Amino acid sequence: MLTVAYSLRFLAGSMGRLADPPVAAATARASSGPPAVVFVLPALVLTAVTVLLGLVPALADQLITAAGEALAGVPDEADLAIWHGVNVELVLSGVAIAGGAGLYLARRRVATVLAYGSFVPPSSGAYLGALRGVNTVANRVTAVAQPGSLPIYLGVILLTAALVPGVLLGSGTWWPGWPQLVEVPAHVPIAGLLVALALAASIVRRRFAGALFLGMVGYSMAALFVVQGAPDLALTQVAIETLSTVLFVLVLRRLPDRFESTRGVARRTLRIAIATVVGLVVFVFTLAAGGQQAETDVADTMVAEAYPEGDGRNVVNVILVDIRGFDTLGEITVLSAVAIGTVALARAGRRPARLEAAEAPMRRRHPAPVMLTRLVTIDVSVRIVFAAVMLGSLWLLFAGHNQPGGGFVGGIVAGAAVSLRYVSGGLPEVRRLSRGKPWMVLGTGLAVSVVVAIIPLLLGGDVLQTGAHTFDLRVLGSMKVTSALCFDIGVYLAVIGLAMMVFESFGDDPLPPREAEAAT
Repeated sequence: MLTVAYSLRFLAGSMGRLADPPVAAATARASSGPPAVVFVLPALVLTAVTVLLGLVPALADQLITAAGEALAGVPDEADLAIWHGVNVELVLSGVAIAGGAGLYLARRRVATVLAYGSFVPPSSGAYLGALRGVNTVANRVTAVAQPGSLPIYLGVILLTAALVPGVLLGSGTWWPGWPQLVEVPAHVPIAGLLVALALAASIVRRRFAGALFLGMVGYSMAALFVVQGAPDLALTQVAIETLSTVLFVLVLRRLPDRFESTRGVARRTLRIAIATVVGLVVFVFTLAAGGQQAETDVADTMVAEAYPEGDGRNVVNVILVDIRGFDTLGEITVLSAVAIGTVALARAGRRPARLEAAEAPMRRRHPAPVMLTRLVTIDVSVRIVFAAVMLGSLWLLFAGHNQPGGGFVGGIVAGAAVSLRYVSGGLPEVRRLSRGKPWMVLGTGLAVSVVVAIIPLLLGGDVLQTGAHTFDLRVLGSMKVTSALCFDIGVYLAVIGLAMMVFESFGDDPLPPREAEAAT
């Protein structure tokens, strides 16, 4: 009733009927002018659709039936009509319209009744007092829980993530017994190398050394994957570790060379205790998870349907681009949004244009000395290696549906090739790789994947449904091409664009300390 009442009042006011004296609609239109077509068109389209479906509601039967079946999973034929007889819904709608219209017609009397509300004692004092109390408590809690210290935040997060499953493990019977320590002899040197590199990463005092040791830990994990017979995981691990190490180095250039020294025995003891608890809980949790023999029905189904349904023998790639293609599409969408936000934040901290313009006349009077920063031998070598690595990334892209590889791995390898060009010539060399901006490469890859996902739906199939066609190339033989390859090409371009945007964000030379202070 209230909705009907204020809607009628709003409509009458917009038409000038509530003015004193009333304003004619023609006079109001003449004073303000007719609305633009662009302004009226959206409402006109919605109104036309509303009137059409109101007069012929059966046109929406098929749409509502399909939506209901998709949501409930049970076919239920919808039957819309203008008249369904007198029922509860019709009676309640009539009561609401009649009551709202009555409130509108009696608006002057209603306004008189509402005016008595001014004699009620105001409750604003109690409300503001409650707000002040909540703010006081919030300020005290925030001062302890959020002091602006990153180590405290990490300590709270890690300790919570360790204690919650730790308490659950301690209260149940989960111990599966000690697993087999060594399955193959190659596990021993790899495990020893992993432990040594992990300890080195936690002991060194320089940030660059810590990043390099972390990268070596990742490479050692890749070796473990190779021993376990997972070449796809090993290839992905190596490529990601390479790019991660480069990203670490780019970011660490803007930070002090050494880690901060922890002062005070209490702080050191607390950090060591948190690290020990987290390490033990993760170790015990790994043993507990490894001892559980879970059902593998889903995994077995994916392996069995990889080739019949996805036309690919590489189960990992078929899962990424077909069986779980929605997940992959969502992931590259999130990566695109994150990359664009990262570039925007990084650009916000760069040298302001006003400083560049102010120093331009001085640079023309006193040009800086030209320094030789590039070597011809390195440039030539990098170009040759870059071509070879890019060719390898393309091979991984096209062969990944049946052999180890795929669009994601190929894009990561291509990103490593981009890092070589950065090492050779800096950010300008990376920008020369594409005529468009990095985000254009990223957006093109995302658009290709979305289009490939939608095309089967337009042809009467399902989203991301795989199609295959065999081409007879005569001299070269036959070649089988699947739609998953096109989806993989989109992933490949998106990953390359992401790598280029990393260098766009952090690849420029950091400002000297004085200029950085002036910029802020």
